[in-house]
Amino acid sequence: MKKQFIVIVLVVLVSLIVDYGIRGYYYPQKDDFESSGTGWILKKGAPEFGTTVNVNFSGEKSHYIFKTFKANDDGICGKIIVNGNNVLLSTETFLGILREGQEYFDASFTMENLVLLISEDAKSFIMLFQSTENDRFGIGKSGTMMLVYPAASKEQALEKLWDALPKSTTLQRRLVELDWK
Repeated sequence: MKKQFIVIVLVVLVSLIVDYGIRGYYYPQKDDFESSGTGWILKKGAPEFGTTVNVNFSGEKSHYIFKTFKANDDGICGKIIVNGNNVLLSTETFLGILREGQEYFDASFTMENLVLLISEDAKSFIMLFQSTENDRFGIGKSGTMMLVYPAASKEQALEKLWDALPKSTTLQRRLVELDWK
């Protein structure tokens, strides 16, 4: 009787461990995030231009427990609201993935000519975008711009940019393509 009880307990424990392993490999853990604050917009070709904007940044990160044996890349989805307006034209939410060896989620949209890089901890982002003639964010400018969040000054924005630049091949490539100096 005592041996049967021990065998049953061991079978249950092994079943729980196997279940945890399977779920950790195939199903990501989800974490919500939300942040509000000030971002800084830089404009290509106008180094004297810079302005603050109100940013609300929220969404959900998904990550796998077993980093070395993960089935898929970690992911992120959410919204970025700037001065009360969604940054995306064709959809309400962004989707991004964290590729192996990268420190930033890449949530870029080729259709909208938008590069969006989000830090792995989902506390900051850098976004390159085309501001259309209708001035969607109410900043009084149009053209190729960059939003850095969080940043309350040009110095903070540039510091974050210089920190991110060597860590993101997507950002490097896009700045070269745009001839941003």
